[in-house]
Amino acid sequence: MAIFSRIVAAATLLSLVLVDSAAASAADNYAVAAHRARSHEYHNERAAHARAVNNNQRKRSVAKRCAAKTTTLSSTHAATTTTKAATTTHKTTSTKKTTAPATTSKASTGSTGSSKNTLDTAVASPNGKKLFAWGGSPDQLSAFTGNQMVGIYNWGANPTVPDNMFGICQLWGYKNEAAFQSARSKCTHLMGPNEINLAAQSEMTGAEAAALWNKEIKPYASGRVLIAPSVTTATNGFDYLDDFSNACGGNMCGAQVMQAHVYDTDPQKVISYVEQMHSKYGLPVFISETACQRFYGSDPTCSTSQATTFIQTVTKWCYSSSMCWGIAPFGFMEDLGNVAESCALMSSSGKPTALGSWFINYEG
Repeated sequence: MAIFSRIVAAATLLSLVLVDSAAASAADNYAVAAHRARSHEYHNERAAHARAVNNNQRKRSVAKRCAAKTTTLSSTHAATTTTKAATTTHKTTSTKKTTAPATTSKASTGSTGSSKNTLDTAVASPNGKKLFAWGGSPDQLSAFTGNQMVGIYNWGANPTVPDNMFGICQLWGYKNEAAFQSARSKCTHLMGPNEINLAAQSEMTGAEAAALWNKEIKPYASGRVLIAPSVTTATNGFDYLDDFSNACGGNMCGAQVMQAHVYDTDPQKVISYVEQMHSKYGLPVFISETACQRFYGSDPTCSTSQATTFIQTVTKWCYSSSMCWGIAPFGFMEDLGNVAESCALMSSSGKPTALGSWFINYEG
């Protein structure tokens, strides 16, 4: 009987350990899955477009989730930034409007440097600016890696990272906070919450995002690259970023890199938005999501030729301009949900499409 009791006790202890581990993994996976369940509202550029949106339609649903797996992350150089203590009383709502990106704009090169080592002060790699926005499984990565890719993120706290790349560990929101706490010590790049101005995503005020940032990211800034939270291109996006920065007393809470999520059929709109963000905040911009797809008006999708031109135009501009820190098109996954198949970078069989191959092999 005594032996039986010991066996039962040991089994109970093991089950508790497994449950705790599974909970952390599930929270990280939630961040990835929730990212891909974005509402149609995400893609509004202007208030006029927002009035035409049906938020109950066009939900993005991708069945395959990215596994959160502990890996050894590549060493990279990181710029350090001194920031002010948070002294500002923050309002919870924002009422001011920002100017929408221009509908047309010539590609601006801004301040131009070496095309193969131009990640501004937050140096990531000597090879380029291209990163994976990865929605595939870890075992699919071997078919995609190449010398020209420098990094990877998967909307989770602990992405699987191929050799010779860096991984970006994302504090997606409250849901993966525990997973992020476990992974961040191994990370050289830390990224803030995902689309804080969107209910279908992390949904928090600028002040709430700043509080989470100050708790989980800012104290670990030494020797790391810090990437600000993302917002959508809705007209209140910059308001949320302003509130985030103000809640820390300015200086974008010590972030060294901004994020841009821009979907449209005109590559110049992506360029204009990045130029506007860089001009406003004075920081290089990581285009961490973009595709030749819009969610308003007529002709919302692109042909394969248009999608190819779109990604090629934005990628080449990114390499030419110091305003652009890096680019990770949406997305390397088998199912893009409500984004057109013409934008696919991964085929349904888990291999690179022609567009995916071009992006991986582009040398700048």
